[in-house]
Amino acid sequence: MFDYNQSTSGLCLVTCIYPKYLNKNDGWINFIKEIIECHAGHIHELLPPQKNWHGPKSYINEMRSDLSNIIFVTSNNIDFKQLSLIKNKLVEIEDYYSLDGRRTFNLNPGMLSINGLSLASHKPSNIRNAISKDVWIERQLVSENEQLKPMSNTFSEFLYSNRIHLLNQIILSKKNEVLIN
Repeated sequence: MFDYNQSTSGLCLVTCIYPKYLNKNDGWINFIKEIIECHAGHIHELLPPQKNWHGPKSYINEMRSDLSNIIFVTSNNIDFKQLSLIKNKLVEIEDYYSLDGRRTFNLNPGMLSINGLSLASHKPSNIRNAISKDVWIERQLVSENEQLKPMSNTFSEFLYSNRIHLLNQIILSKKNEVLIN
């Protein structure tokens, strides 16, 4: 079992889940990019919307739309304390842009490193580990022989082989800078 209490770091990654119709609005991506760069760091890589992805039913019901998702990887190395602060700030932003108590988009920050990918959440569960009093972390991808692999609990936006391949390339290109996650 991974020890979440050890001193670790990785590249900050933010997934954005949003209504699919916004793909037609060029300004939408720039709006989200500005939010992420302001609170999580300069964007190193953008993984474009995944085709044929539908998203969790709970998010479809909340946003009242078919969904899309993009993944931003920043060039910033962060630790769990910074990840917790980023998660809290992005939730404030989601709440600010909510309509009638429903989020209009979802921002999930995480850490990407040579050992895998973990996402932060405000929802505790038996497969998540606390990294602060109100933020938990859940492993989504694990590294085996320096290759990222999905786990049984991996969210659907990380199950596509092309995305895993791109994330592996990012790790390899930043290997000397990305520490253990």
